[in-house]
Amino acid sequence: MIQINLLPAELRVKHQNPNQGTYLRIAVGVGVFISLLTLYFYADFWIVSGKINGLDGKWKQVQPQSLELNALKTEVEGPLKQEREFLQQFVTTQKPVTYLMAWANKLLPEGAWLDEMSLKRDSGKVNFVLHGSCMNTKSRTSIEQIEIYLQGFKEKMPDARLTLKTARMDIAQTELTQFTAKFSWSETSGASGT
Repeated sequence: MIQINLLPAELRVKHQNPNQGTYLRIAVGVGVFISLLTLYFYADFWIVSGKINGLDGKWKQVQPQSLELNALKTEVEGPLKQEREFLQQFVTTQKPVTYLMAWANKLLPEGAWLDEMSLKRDSGKVNFVLHGSCMNTKSRTSIEQIEIYLQGFKEKMPDARLTLKTARMDIAQTELTQFTAKFSWSETSGASGT
């Protein structure tokens, strides 16, 4: 069947596209979303800008202290660094020099004396050298006294390697034994006894 609408054009019912309202709502929704997103970013910009200005003000207050700290750092890395290296090398080591000197004095036998003590550290290896002389006593020979003396050291430093050289001398009709004892150990070896 064919229908003919004889009404004038102004009185006729106009059929609207059903998708036209949906498109309009989507466009309005997207526009509102973009507007809200823009407002959010704008507000966030002002908040962050305020924080940056606050940090900038704090930095201007702290900057003189920062310059002082940089000057202190330069001072510490210069002369104080040498002092720190000295302390690490001789004071805070596994076997401090004070222990070695105390043992050298405490263990020294009655008829012996030391001419020289030296300690050298080189790339993780330590050499402690004792030069001395010993004479015979009524109860022990000089060699026995030297042996007891060095074994006392060896007990204090079990990880050290001992090298001993001796020489006999006659001075004014007195027989002396001169000795050179060299203790070597690695700086990374275990802790020393006390």
